[in-house]
Amino acid sequence: MVDMSTLVLRPATPEDATALRRLAALDSQRPIAGPSLVAEVDGGRLVAAIAQASGRVVADPFLPTAEAAELLRHRLEQRVARVGAAPGLLRFDVRTA
Repeated sequence: MVDMSTLVLRPATPEDATALRRLAALDSQRPIAGPSLVAEVDGGRLVAAIAQASGRVVADPFLPTAEAAELLRHRLEQRVARVGAAPGLLRFDVRTA
């Protein structure tokens, strides 16, 4: 059984690539590309991740990850509010002629 009582949110690193692909496969989604934030439990097991550019979430469907996904969304919103845009988030200037 996975202990979900201690959840760590952090930026993904290159070492997380294999775990992110596994997580996407479990969730029947394509892997997240580019910068992302991850939620981990049990000393490093990734249970959810969010793409910083799109806000797309992948999560382990066999664990209670709804709260982890919501926390990742909230953390991404905080980062966007603090710096104006998440790393990798496209911003467009709309100008009229």
